[in-house]
Amino acid sequence: MILHHYDLSPFSEKIRLMLDYSGLGWRSAISPAMPPRPIVDPLAGGYRRIPVAQIGADIFCDTRVISSEIAKLTGKAELAMENCVPEVQEFVRHMDSQVFMAIPLVSSPLRTMAALFSAFTPFQAMRFIKDRAHIATSMQMKRVSRASAQKLLLEADKDVEARLSEYDFMFGDKPCIADFSSYHLTWFRLTMQGEAFLSGLANTKKWIARMAALGNVDRSEIGKEQVFQEARDAQPRKIPSSMKQNSLIGKSVEIKPTDYAQDSVLGTLVGADTLRWVVARESDQLGIVHVHFPTADFKMAAVR
Repeated sequence: MILHHYDLSPFSEKIRLMLDYSGLGWRSAISPAMPPRPIVDPLAGGYRRIPVAQIGADIFCDTRVISSEIAKLTGKAELAMENCVPEVQEFVRHMDSQVFMAIPLVSSPLRTMAALFSAFTPFQAMRFIKDRAHIATSMQMKRVSRASAQKLLLEADKDVEARLSEYDFMFGDKPCIADFSSYHLTWFRLTMQGEAFLSGLANTKKWIARMAALGNVDRSEIGKEQVFQEARDAQPRKIPSSMKQNSLIGKSVEIKPTDYAQDSVLGTLVGADTLRWVVARESDQLGIVHVHFPTADFKMAAVR
């Protein structure tokens, strides 16, 4: 698996740690923190978010789809949302949406700027701020005040601390997708806020150490030409007949997120079920690639 990511991306950290824990070999393709992205854009058709994963000519967008692929490839079913009980699924949805969006609202502007300027050049840092401000103004999510965000984070912290009083991990004696969905936000908060929020959270501190110990696998880097060559040399995997029943199969469609970073990807629908949509895209540069999206928090429409 090739992971297209950048180091400061919290959702990339979620997948990086999951890949390390799963033992699935992976290669790193670094992308800019904001478009244009010379490697990802031709593969994913302008999909806006990071990370993106790739296996040959199959491109996987959104951590929900990527984690499902990791679960299938490694036999660790607990890493995929669809394999978990409703309580775990609701926990993950809450962490990845409301809790994630609350973090920038309560983070110190000075710490945030320091983190950005340590990761990017001054010009890149200013572009990043402008880019994310544009996303914030256009997102289709309920906006909350700073006070509400602080309350939400405090409640999330108490919930996590209580869960870890009984088990080593969120829902048992081994990590599941809930742990990775909580850890990457803690990692993000440590970067943006420092350690002050961990005061009094002894169970959480021990859990952070356990989770961090799952990672640190040496990764190999892969460049643009090799990435493109692997896409060109491969054929997209076969679409099962169970995913060919949708009335839009074979037709041009556009797919985009429903909440934020709502850039559309155009293609021909070749696979669909309750969890996933797959579109085919063809270019002289890459040949045919299949781009995979989750149905949750995305929408699809026919293109006339």
